[in-house]
Parts: sequence; C-alpha cells; structure tokens
Amino acid sequence: MEKRCLFCEEGIYEIYAKPSNDPGICERVRKLGLRTIATNNWMVLVCNKCGNVQLFRQDLVE
Repeated sequence: MEKRCLFCEEGIYEIYAKPSNDPGICERVRKLGLRTIATNNWMVLVCNKCGNVQLFRQDLVE
C-alpha cells in the first residue's frame, strides 16, 4: 500500500515502526520520544521526501 505524503504531496510514507515486541522496534519508537512498555503499540510512518511523521495507535480504536 503506497500512501502519498499529506504534507508535501511528493513523497511516499514508509513504515518506520509497527506494533511489535521486538526490542529494536521499541527502541526506534522511544527515540521519537514515545513511550513503550514491553510492547510497542505505535505504527509510525515517515515521508521519504520531507520527513513528515504520522502516528497511529490502532489498539485504541474499535
């Protein structure tokens, strides 16, 4: 699924982190200033052109 950037409209969002209990993924998320406890619940997408970041918490919606 290719999603064009909502900010610059030129780049494509790439997955930076997805929900996982992998320590490497959890560390990537912590470096963004987000908190994880044992498991990462964040889905983080970053534009490959301008760096725009989109954050999602799918576990908080039905």
